[in-house]
Amino acid sequence: MKTNRNILSASILAIALIFTSLSLSAGASGDEAESEISVMHAPEVNVTADGIEVDISDDDEHTVIVYALTGQIVRTETAGNGKTSIDLPRGYYIVKVDKTAKRIIIR
Repeated sequence: MKTNRNILSASILAIALIFTSLSLSAGASGDEAESEISVMHAPEVNVTADGIEVDISDDDEHTVIVYALTGQIVRTETAGNGKTSIDLPRGYYIVKVDKTAKRIIIR
């Protein structure tokens, strides 16, 4: 059983090294590399008196999903550049904007 684990560990390490070397060799050099880098700002989720406000700082559209603590989807909205308000009753929620999630309490 230890031999199988050692082989599996060695295989995972080898795959990780291959992907690392491929990603390093695929990158551009000099000025080209700088022009390909873009900074992504995480959307801000703020609690307001009536619910939440999602502040997006880029020009893309983002999906905002509000979950109850039970996992049930309470609201789904599309938010663009600027601030989007979502009215919610009092309670505990998880707000997910694309890949960013935040726990909030509406009092």
